[in-house]
Amino acid sequence: MRLSRRASGFLLLVAAWTAFVWITLIRNVADDHLPSHGIGFHVVHYVLAGIALVLDVGVVSIGWRGWRGGGRRVQLESMSARRRR
Repeated sequence: MRLSRRASGFLLLVAAWTAFVWITLIRNVADDHLPSHGIGFHVVHYVLAGIALVLDVGVVSIGWRGWRGGGRRVQLESMSARRRR
């Protein structure tokens, strides 16, 4: 797969923005002490933020490999292929 530096940079910018948004949301939810927001509200938002940040790590990984490759062919391996080595 070829990933240009431009596309890689875009992925890295999107990942940075996503991390900023979700970390800000986590901080805001943690500071929220409204009685109408029960434990379920907090749990759901923490789970969503956790999933988003895990996916964000994958986007950063792809973007970083593409950036380092500088337009060359980028090999994307599965986790099981890396474990076999």
